[in-house]
Amino acid sequence: RGAGFTVVALLLATALLACLPYTVGPFHVRVGMAMCISAGLAVSWYILGGFAAYYSFGHTAFVGIGALSAGLFSQMWKPAHWAGQLAWGLGSGILVSAALAAIIAWPILRLRGHYFTIAMLAVALVCAEAVSAFPVFQGAWV
Repeated sequence: RGAGFTVVALLLATALLACLPYTVGPFHVRVGMAMCISAGLAVSWYILGGFAAYYSFGHTAFVGIGALSAGLFSQMWKPAHWAGQLAWGLGSGILVSAALAAIIAWPILRLRGHYFTIAMLAVALVCAEAVSAFPVFQGAWV
């Protein structure tokens, strides 16, 4: 009953959540998405802060750059089917966030304690300013 029951329960819960946007209004979909994003951030904070003893304020940079890249790439190249749009948005968001993490990992992960925290806060602030300052990101024009 252990692992098999858990897998079946997770599959049913996933199917239920996938069908939910067709039955509820846009407000409830937005609240549900905010809850899922917050749960993901809480788990990452628990792992990073609890197990690794790193306290990071840079989560917003990775969530923001992933969402921005997914939106910009989906706006530039529009696949005909919604599944292609979803795959294109997810893939571009993951790849761009991973590229940002790879670029900043080498210098920042050498820092310890409060210095790491301040550096990750600086990364988030630099990303926010870059989005609003450079027209290629369309942050100041939208």
